[in-house]
Amino acid sequence: MAGKKGQKKRFWSDDEKRSVCAQTTGRAAERNDIPQPIPRHEQNKIKLALFP
Repeated sequence: MAGKKGQKKRFWSDDEKRSVCAQTTGRAAERNDIPQPIPRHEQNKIKLALFP
């Protein structure tokens, strides 16, 4: 994979590689950790509650 013209290729030390792997192999995200869109009927209730 080539970088942009004139830039040096990034060198990753073994310690950096281990650190990145350790950070990415943690617990998996659960459904409650991921933001969910607000359903349309809930949006309408919020709008009505905020309407002066």
